[in-house]
Amino acid sequence: MDSSLSLDPRLSKFRFKLGFAHSLGLAVVIGLIAGGVIIGTCLVWPKSHIPSTYVQQTLYPVYWPARLPAGYRVDMTSYQVQDKALIFVARAPDGRQLVVTEQAKPINFDFANFYQQQLVNAKTLAGMPYTSVLGSPVGSTATALLSITTENTWLIITSRHTLSEQDARLMASHLQRQ
Repeated sequence: MDSSLSLDPRLSKFRFKLGFAHSLGLAVVIGLIAGGVIIGTCLVWPKSHIPSTYVQQTLYPVYWPARLPAGYRVDMTSYQVQDKALIFVARAPDGRQLVVTEQAKPINFDFANFYQQQLVNAKTLAGMPYTSVLGSPVGSTATALLSITTENTWLIITSRHTLSEQDARLMASHLQRQ
């Protein structure tokens, strides 16, 4: 290599400008990636999903399914508290809906007997973070019922449409405490 080229001051300025532009471009790309990750995290995993006005009306920890079956979205206008139970609805574009009801877990309640008498084809979903049972409720307009019991809360998710075991597992395994 010709050493006279590396000593040319014009070439040094060119290398400096090229190096600076390269560094600036790399910094912009890293900033865009970091911003996308932060925004994506806030959109996918909001820290406070259930409005605080409803959470404050409950006497137990509340939960929300951080992942719903494909197409379902929580209707943010559906939140209500009735008789100390939190109720909200997730809707699919085709009109299907999942009704989520939460209440304080009853003390000394025989859940096994409840499942045996109130659910047809009750199946305990193994490997879930909380006890989760899927079945069809007896004498109800609902076709499917997913019961999830945490230490202090009982969640019941019902649907008038078929709820696959895969979709039930998706919701049960992605519960987030508020």
